Amino acid sequence: MFSLLLCGTLGLVAGVFSDNASVPLTFDQAYAAYRVVYTLFLWPRWLSPLRALPGPPLGNPLTGQSAAVVLNESGTAHREWAEKYGPVVRVVGPIGMESVFFLRPEALQQILVKEWIEYPRVRLI
Repeated sequence: MFSLLLCGTLGLVAGVFSDNASVPLTFDQAYAAYRVVYTLFLWPRWLSPLRALPGPPLGNPLTGQSAAVVLNESGTAHREWAEKYGPVVRVVGPIGMESVFFLRPEALQQILVKEWIEYPRVRLI
């Protein structure tokens, strides 16, 4: 419901602010704009169920924390985050992709071996 309302609002706003105000944007263009706003801003900041987990600030909406990972030595950023935020760390990567790092062997044993059926897997693994 919220998505449809926001999408309709974006369509009206996009029509008002397009180059030629008499020709509003099509539904496809308004939906594409909605998806960009949703993926980069709404989901990681306010709608994600993982937003309550501790972690570094979200950073740039396009790159997230990937700059800290790429520019430092391998594992340095992760080690600093573990020391600062604890054994469970949420990191937002490029284009709003979320990652959760579990740094205790007991948690990994439970998630990957003991109760692996109960934990959903993402398609990217």
